[in-house]
Amino acid sequence: MDYSEGVITLPLLGLLGAVSNRWQQIEFTTPQHYRTDWFSRPLSTLSPADVPKLTNVKFGSQNPTLLRSPFLAASTISRISISYIPQDVETISISWHLLTRLDLGSADQDDLWAGQRTLLILGRCANLEVCSLVITRCDPSLITDDTVALPHLTSLSIICHDHIVGGLIAQRLVLPELTSLKVSEPFGAMLFRIFFPALKLRALAIDGLFMNFSLMMGMYTPLPRSLEILDIASTAHEYEGNAVFDIDDMYLQTLITDHFPRLKTLKLYGCSEITDAGLLSYITTHAHSGNPLQSVNIAFLRPMQQDILPDLADLISAGLRISLRYNLERWENDSPPYRPWEGTDLGD
Repeated sequence: MDYSEGVITLPLLGLLGAVSNRWQQIEFTTPQHYRTDWFSRPLSTLSPADVPKLTNVKFGSQNPTLLRSPFLAASTISRISISYIPQDVETISISWHLLTRLDLGSADQDDLWAGQRTLLILGRCANLEVCSLVITRCDPSLITDDTVALPHLTSLSIICHDHIVGGLIAQRLVLPELTSLKVSEPFGAMLFRIFFPALKLRALAIDGLFMNFSLMMGMYTPLPRSLEILDIASTAHEYEGNAVFDIDDMYLQTLITDHFPRLKTLKLYGCSEITDAGLLSYITTHAHSGNPLQSVNIAFLRPMQQDILPDLADLISAGLRISLRYNLERWENDSPPYRPWEGTDLGD
């Protein structure tokens, strides 16, 4: 339910409430200056019995009044998305223990308790399977030492704006079933190390400004050799004109011999030190190991050095999907990909 000036009116809200028994998913978004009590009043009379089919609720803006609506306690709701960290967790009507998916947004910059409230909310979500968090700056001294166990969580995504706070929160999470982990954080690998060892991890994604060989190798040492999906992105070139992503050919080979012999999907964005010859060697060596890659997606900052696709013809025929992009420029996240079916003509 999106508000546009002059569109959402009390009669219309009443009409929407009258058909609440049909709701399956709904989104509430109101401007910051809008009177949220006026907006929320027609919905405050709805009970869980009035929304028997509702499974997914999203709050696109700050509206604490809506979070206290009784219908949010409905046992059918399994997914909640909140664009901010609510300050008064105790008054929220959500049945946290019934959620299997939670998307929790950022907090105000002056919200000193944001980190602790994030843990408080997670501690009530014992049945979560998928979770995404935005971690912002707060007072780390206010984060208690209590651990939070999420025994069913398999997928976790974190956008971290403060690696100290992020580290404290990560240290308090117990995630025995975690198989997929993604962290977007300026220093890339810092936060990941706290989650190790994650013995069941199958998919790992790193998105950071500054990535370097020594940091990455130290990060991978404790990882399980069963990892199947690896996605590394460095976006430093978009902000500073030069990438700080010095992973090279030797690094690729160590992925096979020392770390991830079962890797099936490799995605790298913003690299320049890996050569085309080195990439070819890595792909063919991996294939000869008896566990060939299924997907390779590389975005280079440099020009093409050689066409490696003819040498990969047999693997491509066997099902390998490969996408190569060259000459990434600043702010060009969507530069044209170079795929086998497009030949070697990259254009001007």
